[in-house]
Amino acid sequence: MVVGNGGDGLNLGAKQGDHSIAGVAGGLAQMARRFAVGLYAAYMIMLFVNRPESALTRGVVASAMILGLFAIRPAWLRVSAKFRIRRCYLYRDGLAVTDWFGRVHRAVAWSDVIEVRRTVALSLVMAFHRIEISPRGSAVVAFVVLGQKPALVEALLSQARRHGVLR
Repeated sequence: MVVGNGGDGLNLGAKQGDHSIAGVAGGLAQMARRFAVGLYAAYMIMLFVNRPESALTRGVVASAMILGLFAIRPAWLRVSAKFRIRRCYLYRDGLAVTDWFGRVHRAVAWSDVIEVRRTVALSLVMAFHRIEISPRGSAVVAFVVLGQKPALVEALLSQARRHGVLR
């Protein structure tokens, strides 16, 4: 578990930030939520045009379902922060990524990093950044950050520039 400065003996310096990351499941959930909003809009237009007798009830039920979908994300962010699930901790001299159980999955010092690659996908159904960090003599650390302009990406890239990994 990552706690305090340097994170449980990782010797990576002072903690700079704590951010949520995702994987394939997070990307698929984002896509499903956006698809559901599209279906909701089409359904509401259909209700408005056809005007069945139970249009109000159907509209209220559909709206409640969409509000429930939007309530899941902040609830998940709160739970994942509390239990340190799928997090990226930025430190002055490196970073640590946790797994589904809140344990440190990978930790990398900036002095060992050879390359940082970023892939961006922005569309109507998905918005994410895939970050790949290549350390010397070790497997690539890869994770996905959801959103158009997530704070983690800017902080990570600025630290990589500061340590001479990016130009």
